[in-house]
Amino acid sequence: MLQDFQKTHLVIMFSFIKSFLARHKKKLFVLGMFAGGAVLGTRYAQRRFIEWQEKETKEFLERTRKQHYFESSEKTCNQTIIFLSSTLRENIVNHVNCEAVIQQLREGPSNKLDLWQELKILVFTKVCLLVYSGTLLVIALRIQLNVIGGFIYSKSTAPGSDPTFTSDLQEKYLSQCHYFLEEGMKELCPLVKEKVNCVLQDITLKQNMTLQHIENMFWAIQSAVNDDPRGPLNRMPELLYGSGFEQGDTFIKGMMLDTIELLNRPEVKELASSCISRGFSHLVDRVSEFFLPDDKNPLSQVPSTTNTTNGLVKFAHPNNFSRPFAKIIPIINGYGNSNRTDGSESWVSPFLYMEGVKTFGANIFESYSYSSQ
Repeated sequence: MLQDFQKTHLVIMFSFIKSFLARHKKKLFVLGMFAGGAVLGTRYAQRRFIEWQEKETKEFLERTRKQHYFESSEKTCNQTIIFLSSTLRENIVNHVNCEAVIQQLREGPSNKLDLWQELKILVFTKVCLLVYSGTLLVIALRIQLNVIGGFIYSKSTAPGSDPTFTSDLQEKYLSQCHYFLEEGMKELCPLVKEKVNCVLQDITLKQNMTLQHIENMFWAIQSAVNDDPRGPLNRMPELLYGSGFEQGDTFIKGMMLDTIELLNRPEVKELASSCISRGFSHLVDRVSEFFLPDDKNPLSQVPSTTNTTNGLVKFAHPNNFSRPFAKIIPIINGYGNSNRTDGSESWVSPFLYMEGVKTFGANIFESYSYSSQ
């Protein structure tokens, strides 16, 4: 009896299930499709998520590698500029020979006044040449070394590619800037000296000069040089490279034409103008260190925001003091004498580490690291 009951129960259950499936066949089919789709969709989403993670990881590692490579290239670029700036400074000092005039003055000649007039022109010409030539050197090497860095990076990401930009070609391309160190600077000197003479010719050696006067003189010289059609901002490629590269290797010639195209862009000229202004500002800042109070120029007293006994603090502004122009000339002549290899006291440091210059180099590196792939 028990077995018959169980069999009857099973028959009834299977009959119910069969009837249920028959009645809801379409619904169950749709439900099965939905469940299967959900499983497949989940697996697809998981696979795509893993692929996205792998892609993001790869891109992050590539960006990190590229950033590290650029920073290494940037360090090499700064070291190269500082190294070549020593050679450039020596060439300027030898070409604008202030020391020869100073030596003659030490001997007590009869034409002492004439020598002092010549010295003031030479000293200002020398420091202005340091600013202008330093700017041109920084911009030129920023372009060339970041072009090289971009090419080498792109080559490292595609091993086995045709080594078009060999080490020999890199050296030849970089050596093009030696024209400026030897010849371009000499071409720039007469123009700067002419403008310096126009600005300083009526200033006497006994005339008392404040720091504001010195700043105005440099501003006048800068404006005169920049506004002249022969000025360096209008002739950067010519001053930096001349035309000798046109007779060289075809590949180098193409690279130089690209470099010249960059130098002729308005934004590069604007950057060069900013560097020049920064260089003169740094020069005035260094000169201001010698405009210090003395017995004849006591410190003035101004209200203090600090908790002092009498509410006053001693304060001295450099523009409150003046010195005879003859005493300022030796101070300015000393500018640029320090040129430490770490760049901290280099005369090119004012524009070497400018944010605009760094961004300029980074953009060139980025462009050539992709364009050459």
